[in-house]
Amino acid sequence: MKKKAWIIAGTVIMVMAFGTGVYAAADEGAVFKEMLPFMQKMHPDMTEQQLEEMHNKCHDSGMMKNMGQMMNGNGDI
Repeated sequence: MKKKAWIIAGTVIMVMAFGTGVYAAADEGAVFKEMLPFMQKMHPDMTEQQLEEMHNKCHDSGMMKNMGQMMNGNGDI
């Protein structure tokens, strides 16, 4: 019985992990569109094109991934 419970728990964890990865990689354009109002507040002097370029540079360089790891307590980048 315990073995069956571990198999079910492992399967659920794997499905959730894969689902999270797929969701995160699904649509980068949607992320920018959601962030745009906040970015415009922080940088009112920049055009939408400049903000999109800045957003892409941050995400392409891995800066945002590293920042997320640091915020989650994974200081070993």
